[in-house]
Amino acid sequence: MSEFKGTKGKWKIENIKSPFETAINSSEYRIAAVKHYEGKNFNDPIEKEAKANALLISKAPEMLEMLQEFVLDFDNGLIDDFQITRDRFEKLIKEATEF
Repeated sequence: MSEFKGTKGKWKIENIKSPFETAINSSEYRIAAVKHYEGKNFNDPIEKEAKANALLISKAPEMLEMLQEFVLDFDNGLIDDFQITRDRFEKLIKEATEF
């Protein structure tokens, strides 16, 4: 299985100085910045969409890790209860889509 070569660890979203930019950061680096120039506040649709994009991007390492674990466990015959795996996936989906 391929090793992830990007920035490891949890990524988080943060508002930065500009009211029209949201940063995705690790503990050491800025990963990306999501710009959303047209919105004026968090209730604007463009603002909400930008925040949702940033949240989804911030969850990418956890999603990849969970998928890699699933494939490895499946290949080694360690998954006998798919409900547990499904519940883990559902929790991560919620974390990536609800703010």
